[in-house]
Amino acid sequence: MAATAATAIADTLAARALRGSLRIQGRAQVRLADLVRLEGFPAAAGVDELDGNYQVRAVSHRLSKRDGFTTEIGFRSLVGAAAAAAGGGPP
Repeated sequence: MAATAATAIADTLAARALRGSLRIQGRAQVRLADLVRLEGFPAAAGVDELDGNYQVRAVSHRLSKRDGFTTEIGFRSLVGAAAAAAGGGPP
């Protein structure tokens, strides 16, 4: 039981370790708890290690005269059972 509790705590801490948000051209099909894959970051930018699967934790769709239709996605890294089911979390 102690090992299970320790694993749950470690997973919770790891899930908090990597969070972020991004704005993309509008994607109405994106919903809370969806799995999204980020990839194609240039190595020169120093963020190529962000390539991986993430869970959508916040989403908002906006339509404006200036920007058109955009979607803002808040995401977090996957750990534990969720990462295994998704084929692994971020490296």
